[in-house]
Amino acid sequence: MKNYQDFCNDISNTIFEIIDRNGSILKWQQSWQVDGTLTLPVGTSGIYRGGNLFNLLTAQVGKGYTKPVWVTFNQVNNMDGKVLKGAKSQIVYFWKILNKTEVVDGNKVEKTTPLFKTYRVFNIEQTSLADDSIIINDNVSLAEILDNHNIEISTFGNQPRFNLNDDVIIMPKQEYFNSNDDYHTTLLHEMIHWTGHTSRLNRFKAISYQSKEYAEEELVAEIGSVFLATHLGINGDLVNHASYVNSWKQELSPNDIMRAVNNAAKAFEYLIY
Repeated sequence: MKNYQDFCNDISNTIFEIIDRNGSILKWQQSWQVDGTLTLPVGTSGIYRGGNLFNLLTAQVGKGYTKPVWVTFNQVNNMDGKVLKGAKSQIVYFWKILNKTEVVDGNKVEKTTPLFKTYRVFNIEQTSLADDSIIINDNVSLAEILDNHNIEISTFGNQPRFNLNDDVIIMPKQEYFNSNDDYHTTLLHEMIHWTGHTSRLNRFKAISYQSKEYAEEELVAEIGSVFLATHLGINGDLVNHASYVNSWKQELSPNDIMRAVNNAAKAFEYLIY
């Protein structure tokens, strides 16, 4: 039975295997050949979240599934389907904090208890339901995201960045990039940083450019931009991001990396919902 630390270790190892093999997580995304994998993993309730989103995405791509739907054994049965012989499931996890009131020495005491459990899911192609259309479509365009969140972009210079003090994304002119997809992927990276502002997801505290926290935030932006690029069908690359890889390996523990994955998923959800 896997525990949460096992998931942290597995995802950390997977990320560095992807980077070592492809050079970056975005270059891994660029290498996908099967059109169907260019959709994020969904269950019957919508897009998966947190570490499960990344975990199932890597399984989906690595095993060549062309459909992004994942279901439990019981869900397959309830839809009058069957899991195909020889199919191997993926383990996903669920956890939340339970709040309860206990009476101690006549006084009410509020206590919190973490609830963690795992369950197994199958890709829809591993079932007799493979030809059924149950994909949940909640796509949104890049233009709609920018408009819905009133994201301010200033265009000048040659250094893309999110300016925290002025709460604005600074982008070079689009013609300075090798392709439109490269421009848009870079913009997605900065949009993930944008979500960290104190008025939004509040990830930024005392981050210096040489700190472990800065390295972690860059990993958040790298993974978050992969989620966004996949969701939006954008297939570009970033400039000058390779220098972060060594800092991720040297400074971030598996738990730090899992936190970055979870924060990337939260940033992605913040932007698309």
